[in-house]
Amino acid sequence: MLNGNADPQVSAAEAAAWHRHTTGGCAIHTVEGGHFFFHADRAAVLAHFTDTLRKLSAGTRDGKPPHTG
Repeated sequence: MLNGNADPQVSAAEAAAWHRHTTGGCAIHTVEGGHFFFHADRAAVLAHFTDTLRKLSAGTRDGKPPHTG
């Protein structure tokens, strides 16, 4: 999940509470900007999505190969 560090509508604690709505992992990433941070730095947001999708397509969240032993 992405959260703007200057978001007047969603605090860091409120963003972190989203983990309660999933049975999977929930990582919070703070980015520069307010509630519509994706308008301020679209390239950084897209780079984050690209990196996350690349790691997931490799079968891992941290970019390391999955354990096979």
